[in-house]
Amino acid sequence: MAVVAVALLDAWLWWNRYLSGWGAVALFLAVEAALAGAYVWSALRRGIRPLPVRILLHEVRAITDLGRLLKGRVVVPEGAVPLHARTRWWHLPAMFTVAIVIEIIVIELLVPWPWLRLLLFAGSLYSIPLLWGYLAGRIVHPHYLGEDLVLREGRQEILRVPATDIVEVREVRGFAAERGGVGKQLVLGGPEGTNVEIRLADGRSVALWLDEG
Repeated sequence: MAVVAVALLDAWLWWNRYLSGWGAVALFLAVEAALAGAYVWSALRRGIRPLPVRILLHEVRAITDLGRLLKGRVVVPEGAVPLHARTRWWHLPAMFTVAIVIEIIVIELLVPWPWLRLLLFAGSLYSIPLLWGYLAGRIVHPHYLGEDLVLREGRQEILRVPATDIVEVREVRGFAAERGGVGKQLVLGGPEGTNVEIRLADGRSVALWLDEG
């Protein structure tokens, strides 16, 4: 609600020529920064991790994972074997990147105010590495096999079982592209679906995609 009030006041001041375009942007950012700072300080005093802090942490992790991807590093415990699922993972971020580039071109052609074009350009440009970083998390935090079999989606651990509980591993082609499951079956699909089924000693099974080799 405060954001809307500040934006309306800012627009009124700009419309009545009390502020220039750059002045309106500077005032809006200054007031929002002050409000955000007060909110974060108050939340931290109460022992709560506020939304802006959580968002910042997610963005830092995404950029960190993108750096790991570019360096070819994965995050698994020492001695564990990574179980990669990288096939066609880049298709989705590549398509979104093309869409963002088209959006930038359209904004440059249609938005008449240079200051607004600059803000939108910066935001769109910043979203590209964030997008790749979020999706890179699944590549640099793969499933792995050590003393335990650990299945993950990015940084989130989905299943951990002792390696000795694995009864059978076989090739079974499926086409589920998302996480799901029915009864004792867990499905961790990827862009290409699933190609491996793991059976466990307790009767559960997991269908997932693993790269060949």
